Amino acid sequence: MIPFIFMLMLLTFNSNGLHNQQKWPKFWQTIKSNVTDIIAVQETHLTTEQEYAFKLHAQSYEIFFSHGTSQTTGIFLAVRRNHGIHVVHHVAINAHIQFLDVTYNETNYRIINLYAPTAVDRRKQCYAELQCLVIEDYYRRSQFHSGSIRQNLKQIGWYIERFE
Repeated sequence: MIPFIFMLMLLTFNSNGLHNQQKWPKFWQTIKSNVTDIIAVQETHLTTEQEYAFKLHAQSYEIFFSHGTSQTTGIFLAVRRNHGIHVVHHVAINAHIQFLDVTYNETNYRIINLYAPTAVDRRKQCYAELQCLVIEDYYRRSQFHSGSIRQNLKQIGWYIERFE
C-alpha cells in the first residue's frame, strides 16, 4: 500500500496595506490560483469596517484578524473552509502577533503570524511576548512560523527548526 501524504498549502506575505480596496481582486485571484489552505498576511492596515467588507469577499475562508489601524500594522490568518482543518483556538496578542491552534489529520499545529515592529525597543518587547508561544510550547505541537520571525529570531539568538 502506498502511503498518502497530507499537505497543507501555506501562503505568507507582507501586503503593505490592504486598506486600498483596489488591491483586493488581485489578492483573491492569487489565493484562488494557488489553492491556499492557510494564509498569513502582515501589515494589512484595515479598519474594522474594511475587515467586515473583506470577509464578505472571502466566503471560502474563515478569517482571524489582529487589528491595526488604517495607517499601520494589522495582521490576519485565514483558513480555507471545508478542507479538514479544524481551528481549535485563536489568540490575537496585539496588532503584531497572533496564532491559531489547528488540527489537521490528527496532528496539532500552532501557526504563528508575526509582523515585528521596526523600532528596536518595541521589537524586543514583541519578541518577549512571542517567547512563550515559540519556546515554552515548542514540544507540544508542530509549528509554522510566518512573517519576519525566522530572520529576527536568529538575530537575538533563538533557533527555529525548519519544516521545509
